[in-house]
Amino acid sequence: MLLPQDRPKPKPCAGCPDRTNTPIPRAGMVPPQPAGPTVNINPAEATPPRTSCLECVEKHIGAAWVLFSEYQDGYPYRTLIIGHMHEAEEESRKWPELFGVIRESRKDFQQSGRTPDFAFISLKIKETRDKENKAYG
Repeated sequence: MLLPQDRPKPKPCAGCPDRTNTPIPRAGMVPPQPAGPTVNINPAEATPPRTSCLECVEKHIGAAWVLFSEYQDGYPYRTLIIGHMHEAEEESRKWPELFGVIRESRKDFQQSGRTPDFAFISLKIKETRDKENKAYG
């Protein structure tokens, strides 16, 4: 087994900033407060939203899909599936339609256990990518 210091450094996606040495602010995180008087900080204003990245959305949905297939075989991966879907949700904020589809699928799975329609989500990712390529191509 490789020790953490012996593992290769992760490569950022083409559209993502270098994330190897920088902590990624998440929505709702409040930065550490210095000692002294308490400062009221609105968590929504404390950290900027992360940069949206379709490659990362695709990566997290793919991971959730694989984990879901193993979850159906009895592996205890429910929390991991929800976590990956949430990460995909965070990465898709630039595209409201895609964001909504992922968010509703995650919430539906989380609250009722209904199977996420990963094929439909993948189709929405492809449609979003095609629109992006058309807009910039």
